[in-house]
Amino acid sequence: MAHRSWISLILALFLISVAASPAAAGGWAVVTLDELPTDLVTGRPVEVGFVVLQHGRTPVEGLTPIITARNLDTNETIRFEAIPSGDTGHYSATMILPSAGEWNWEIDAFSTVLMPSLQVIPAEMPAQNIASSGPATPPGWIAFLLIAVAVGVLGISLLRRVRWGVGLAVVIAAIGIAWFLFSGMSFKAESLPAQAAAQSSGQVDGGEALFVAKGCLTCHMNGNVDPRYVVFSTEIGPDLTQFKAAPEYLRSWLSDPQAIKPDTEMPNLGLDEMEIEALINFLNQASD
Repeated sequence: MAHRSWISLILALFLISVAASPAAAGGWAVVTLDELPTDLVTGRPVEVGFVVLQHGRTPVEGLTPIITARNLDTNETIRFEAIPSGDTGHYSATMILPSAGEWNWEIDAFSTVLMPSLQVIPAEMPAQNIASSGPATPPGWIAFLLIAVAVGVLGISLLRRVRWGVGLAVVIAAIGIAWFLFSGMSFKAESLPAQAAAQSSGQVDGGEALFVAKGCLTCHMNGNVDPRYVVFSTEIGPDLTQFKAAPEYLRSWLSDPQAIKPDTEMPNLGLDEMEIEALINFLNQASD
């Protein structure tokens, strides 16, 4: 009898553990972040919104999602409760990160999803726009100064009837024009490729973050994503590690998957144009 009791107890515990597992019970969901928080400053509130779709299709209501954030430098951990907001299955929370540094954070809503890490700067340090940190403006003011000097020399020469002064003014003006043209050509030749490379690199990094934040990892594996973000995946969709497709096709697919394939399990993630371009750049460049 005792032996049978132990077997029954072990069996009951096993069944409970299976029922508690979201994947085993079919209870998994895609958590799609509205947008990635940016320009985070200590003590400044930021609104975080997201959608929870059971099996990637059905909005889930009646949840009490919990956002947990941890500062990797200080190990400080804080939690925020999200509430229903807007359409069915949509939730939001006001998040305030009290200290500077890199924060890991996750959303526990039907299933737990790790989000891309956040960089928080001190309140006294103004947030900087990455796009503004380009190459320095070439010294075009020198060209205008030379031309102004040439005009001045020309005016004095005409008033005092100094013939050689007119020639000097023409030479100075020619130098100023040449300086202006040279500095402009040099700026274009050197800075634009650097800007294009920085933009491309930024899109790849942003695309990887979006791949995580939009819930793509729930259905697709991708070896180009940082392994720490792979907490759980159903692997229902194809492995996208070596995936590559024409940008035109990906734009149509990511904009409205059902318009391309009506019976697809892929949900419409409501991506904007910039998000779509970043994902395309990430998917295609990652396989080069």
